[in-house]
Amino acid sequence: MSIERFAALWNRLGALSDPAVVYALIAAAYGEPHRRYHTLEHIGRLLALFHTVRGRLAAADAAELALWLHDLVYDPRATDNEEKSAAFARQTLQAGAVSPEVAELTAGMILATKHAAPPEDPDARYVVDVDLSILGAPPEEFDRYEAQIREEQSFRPDEEFRQRRAHRLRAFLDRPRIFLTPEFASYEAPARSNLASSLKRLGDLDPLPPHPTHNPLTFILSPPRGRGQGEGGRRRGKGHRLGEGERVVLQDARRRAITLADFS
Repeated sequence: MSIERFAALWNRLGALSDPAVVYALIAAAYGEPHRRYHTLEHIGRLLALFHTVRGRLAAADAAELALWLHDLVYDPRATDNEEKSAAFARQTLQAGAVSPEVAELTAGMILATKHAAPPEDPDARYVVDVDLSILGAPPEEFDRYEAQIREEQSFRPDEEFRQRRAHRLRAFLDRPRIFLTPEFASYEAPARSNLASSLKRLGDLDPLPPHPTHNPLTFILSPPRGRGQGEGGRRRGKGHRLGEGERVVLQDARRRAITLADFS
């Protein structure tokens, strides 16, 4: 993942704010120490897959930005991560003088990755299919994903985790179709096999009610312009440390901090 790729997208969207600052925020968020699966590596895999279907979308740039930002806020205890990620997208695009229509389109695609129901918008269907592609990955890759999700939710006792995870996976398996676009039809059978295997391991127990919590993360909006492009091209994940350029950008922008609680 590189700042050059993000900057090119940011400029295509017509944003006037400094892409280096926005990228530094993204890198900091996806590099949080509690993340194992929801990292910049995950975003990089999704963007590589998205590139293979990009030409099918009417609003490809908005969809690409939605993939960049859809897991920006990730508190495994919370139930409103997508809503807060969408709020960040709206606020940041508005600060960059991008049209409200593009901001709402991007936010809507982010909300679609909550996977509450199949979206009606054709572009959002591609975003959802790309995001769910891990379900149809080879078994060893899917199992690694499941292990990473367990690590991210290590605060839950085993029984509670099994119940919640089984409920989540069963909801996908019970759908008539998991994947909604022709290009991802080949993922359907492997996904159902992976889900069935995971449910068997989990015991497919009855679910517990959700337990929403407040997300205290803080992000920086409307940052100063004119900074350089910073450092890019490195993977962010467990143990990642921001480069010097990114630290300077974050330090200079910190005075304009706003908590994501303000987006609710």
